[in-house]
Amino acid sequence: MNTIKLNQLSLLLFISFSQLYIFKIPQLNIYIADIFLILPLIITVKKIIEDPLVKLEKNILISSYLIYLGYILSLTNVVDLTSFLKAFIQYTFVIPMLPFIFIKTFDKSIDKKYIFFALDYCVIFFVLFNILMFFKIINPHIIKIGYRFSGILLNANTTAKIAVVFIIYISFIYFYQNRTFKNRTIYIILFLGCIFILITCVSFSSFFTLGIVLLILILYIGKNHIIQLLRLKTLILLLLLILGIAFLTTNFLDVLITPQFKKRILTVKSISDMGSGGDKVNQFKLGLEIFTTNPLIGIGLENGKYNSIQSKSKNGIFMIQYHCFYILILIEGGIFTLLGFIYLFLTLTHELNKIKTPYIKLLFTFILITQCINLLTNNNIYSRFFWIPIVLIFCDSIKKENSKIIFENSEQMLFNIENEK
Repeated sequence: MNTIKLNQLSLLLFISFSQLYIFKIPQLNIYIADIFLILPLIITVKKIIEDPLVKLEKNILISSYLIYLGYILSLTNVVDLTSFLKAFIQYTFVIPMLPFIFIKTFDKSIDKKYIFFALDYCVIFFVLFNILMFFKIINPHIIKIGYRFSGILLNANTTAKIAVVFIIYISFIYFYQNRTFKNRTIYIILFLGCIFILITCVSFSSFFTLGIVLLILILYIGKNHIIQLLRLKTLILLLLLILGIAFLTTNFLDVLITPQFKKRILTVKSISDMGSGGDKVNQFKLGLEIFTTNPLIGIGLENGKYNSIQSKSKNGIFMIQYHCFYILILIEGGIFTLLGFIYLFLTLTHELNKIKTPYIKLLFTFILITQCINLLTNNNIYSRFFWIPIVLIFCDSIKKENSKIIFENSEQMLFNIENEK
């Protein structure tokens, strides 16, 4: 196996294992997937050193410069320099470096089917290890009946949000003719597994995200294509069947529909009832107030949590952390960092338009939409799992045309499935 193939295989394995945050080196922020990233990282850095003019995505660089400018200017306000440096290094890795690694590794020489193969196994491992944890086969101390399930990402909200991303991914890949598994039953099982994880994590914000994305999808399809949603009848009927069995099986129902789920999801009548909705609203308001005190350069990277602690004693508001990424970057990095991230997401939108296969473009568009909505109630922007599969949007292998696609032409946009041989 030559270096190029080995490099590509390493990055594919990184994607497959990217969600397994329960397996890490103690005391270090290094996970099992990072082992497979070593070779692609070394080769990419080597290319940049050998040829500083090597073609890089200039828009990624521009957005990175703006983000760093905001955080560097706010350095004078930093309370904990160690926390600042750790967060700054993570930003440096996930924003310019991770996209560059994917761009340089997944060029036109690799077929996109291998990338979807890795993504499919990423979902498989996500579902498998979450279920093993839920039933106490591994890490039995993580879950207690009646409480929220934190999952393999060790945070209930984060695990649920990734489950939503995978639900959207499976809903598309299920109809893709070049899918990894020709037997669609596997995707149905994964779909139901993600639904199970979403329910057990009891995250109202994740249900909110899923609802908004599905609404956008239905509006996109348009009234002339609504009848084609009947193509989803297999998934829908199976989901109803599973839920029906759950309601008939009391013991299973007690496990799945926990008191936390009833309280946070089923009995919601106002924003204050939406899980920690009331706290989040207070955090948003307080965050905007803090931003107005230093809008140009912000209060400093990783300083938001210190302001959260202070606000508890001043206002009597219980602050876990600012649950909105957009508020957090305003507070910590000021206007320059905000402009940098806006530029980055505009760049992603621009790159989406370069994808020639309509169905693949639609898939990644909705994944990007899902993650952007997720960030309204989460702030995992410099976590590696957030950027997979978003960074794939930059890759030439994803952008190129593929004749073996599910559509006969671009007008037959969704669920118009051709007869398979």
